[in-house]
Amino acid sequence: MNSISYMQKATEVAAANGQVFKSIFDVTVAAMQRLTSLNGDLVRSLTRDGALPTAGQDVRERLRTYTARIDETGEYVRECNDLCIKTQMEIARLHMQRMGDVVQALTTQFEELARINPMDTSGMGEALKVMFNNSGSAYEEMTNTMREAVESSLTATLRALQPPQKETPKSPATAKKAA
Repeated sequence: MNSISYMQKATEVAAANGQVFKSIFDVTVAAMQRLTSLNGDLVRSLTRDGALPTAGQDVRERLRTYTARIDETGEYVRECNDLCIKTQMEIARLHMQRMGDVVQALTTQFEELARINPMDTSGMGEALKVMFNNSGSAYEEMTNTMREAVESSLTATLRALQPPQKETPKSPATAKKAA
């Protein structure tokens, strides 16, 4: 490989990396725009006329108002977590796609190197493929684990935002048995 073809390949790699960076930036900007919209929607819903209970309201009406605000906040948290999950998945997809391109390029370069400098490289290409496949699988597993962690966090958050369930009154006999 001469220096001109090496520089051409280095330029191609830099351009491809720049394109991936631009794609990730676009995904991030779109997510930030959506998050800004969610923030605005939440603020509007919490501050609209009659959103805050007043001293003159009946206690039940006040509780309904508070419950509605908690529900809206819970929906906001769910939508934010959903947005984070989708954004992470899209960025992971872009990384995986780029990783596949890099593996292909490295494989091609090693095959070209083996063609130019004949030596016993029969196991080298296969070993590299296995290594890159294993690292790709590990990255994919890490991404799935992150997604599951975010989902379980979201589930726990939404459960915490649920109003407490009213306990059914216990009869005196049942209360004595429990004690």
